[in-house]
Order: sequence, then structure tokens, then C-alpha cells
Amino acid sequence: MKIEFAKIKTYLIWVLKGFIMGTSDIVPGISGGTMALILNIYEKLIYAIRGLFDKNNLWLLLKRRFKVLSEVIEYKFLLSLGFGILLAVFTLSHPIGWLLENQPVYLWAFFFGLVSASIFFLRKKISRWPLKIWGVFLLGAFFAYIISGVIPAVTPSTPFYFFIAGAIAISAMILPGISGSFLLVVMGKYEQVLNAVRDLDFVVLGIFLLGIIFGLIIFIRILSWLLKHYYEITFAFLVGLMVGSLRKVWPWKIDGLNVLPHKFTFENIIIFVTIAVGFLIVLFLLRCNNKKEVQKEEKEDKKKIEKEVEKIV
Repeated sequence: MKIEFAKIKTYLIWVLKGFIMGTSDIVPGISGGTMALILNIYEKLIYAIRGLFDKNNLWLLLKRRFKVLSEVIEYKFLLSLGFGILLAVFTLSHPIGWLLENQPVYLWAFFFGLVSASIFFLRKKISRWPLKIWGVFLLGAFFAYIISGVIPAVTPSTPFYFFIAGAIAISAMILPGISGSFLLVVMGKYEQVLNAVRDLDFVVLGIFLLGIIFGLIIFIRILSWLLKHYYEITFAFLVGLMVGSLRKVWPWKIDGLNVLPHKFTFENIIIFVTIAVGFLIVLFLLRCNNKKEVQKEEKEDKKKIEKEVEKIV
């Protein structure tokens, strides 16, 4: 019974992490990939999705070898995470939309704290910073900075453009720092997709979903290969993307342009407090993850010692 409770607890944690990712994906300017990095599930997510579209696993599916398939793909993790993401999208579309329209400053401030804190801590994943790493980092930062300042365009409301929007958006949502929602805004599809969610327009959502699946099949293979063969270079680019994306979530704006706070006002105090709250939440999440990793390493060491003792005895 204790084991079953532990499993349920794990699933609930994955659902919660998916909910956090889904919440961030709704907001133009913050990426679900950023949240996955903060929540320490980014690499697990990339390789789990990669496994879904592996040719060997697809062959097992066609041959109906479901038991073997269930052992080689992270379906419980993906289902739990996916449920959390969908739960956030369908329950928070209205409140997030209201906040973006009525209190955008505090929403940006909160996410600015989240992203800046995650940059500070995730840079440690790169052991050394030679000139090559710095170059890739700056390239990622410049790319995200330019993308974040692109003026929204208008595209036709046709199935083809919804399909393309889904493929591009999911590729961006996986990348930390590049907001899939923001790219939907750039393509003129954000409000249309959000309205389709609110109105339960399954035709538009179905076409958009096909685009997402297509984008995943293509993009995940590239990203997983880069992480496997060029881990630190890829991570330097990802961290750079997060730095560049801070342009979009900077809370102080006048007519859409970023400005520095020049007055000591009550509103600015609240903004700084909101940023601090976002920063501290990331610190708390990372410390929890570090404790789990330490406990896992201690258990593995204990098992190794027990095996060695058994050999001696």
C-alpha cells in the first residue's frame, strides 16, 4: 500500500508540473520549456517525447505489442504531464487572459522573477565557459532578443496556417526562452487559438493539434540529438535564449517599449516584491529537486555498498 501511495504521489507531482508548464504556455512571453528546466524535467521530457516517435516503438505499436511498448516509453510520465498542461489551458485561459488585459505589469514581473532566477541557477549545468560556449550563449540571447521584439503580423484564418502555427508554436514551447504563445501572437493566431479553446471549436483545435504533432516529430529528433552529442553547447544556447527573452517579460513598459523605473512609487514596490516572489519560488523548487537528487544518490550508494558486502560474505 505504501508503494502504491508513492506512485500516486509521483503522478500528482507530474500533473502539478504539467499544470505549471501549461500556465506558462498560455502567457505570450514565457515558455513551457523554461518551466520544464526550472522543474528539472526538461531532459526527461525531451527523451520521453523522442521515444514516442522512435521507429522501433512505432513498429511495436503496429504489431500490438503493448506490454513491451509500455516498458520502453515513459507513457505514465507523458500522460500525467499532458493532463496537467491541458488542465491549465482549459481552466486558466479566462483568468490569464484577464490578467494580461487588466494587470499585465504584475504578471510580467512574476515571470521576470521566475526566468531570471532560473538563468542564475541553470548556468551551473555548463562546467566551463570557453570562448566557443560564450559565442553560442550570446547567439541564443541575440536571437531571443530579436524574436521578442518582432511586431505581430496578420495571417489568414485557414487550416494550413493553423497547422503551420501549431508546428512552429510547439517547437518554440519546447525551447526555453522562446515563447510559443508569443510566436502565435506574431503570426496573428494567439487570440484565434485562445477563442477556439474557450468556444471548444474542435475543428480548429484538431488542425492545430496535427501541426503540434508534426512539429514534435521533426523538432524533437533534432533537439535530442543535439543534447546527446553537444550537451554543453546546446545548453549554452538554451540559457542564452532565456536571457534574451527577458526583453519580453520586462515589467516596466511605456507604449510597448521597455523603460527603467524612474520613480519610487507604491506600484514599483509591488513590482519588485512580485519579482522577488517569482525568484524565491524558483529557489524553493530547485532546492527541493537538489534534495531529491541527493537522496537518490545516497540510495544508489547504499545499494552498491550492500552488494559489495554480500560479495565479501
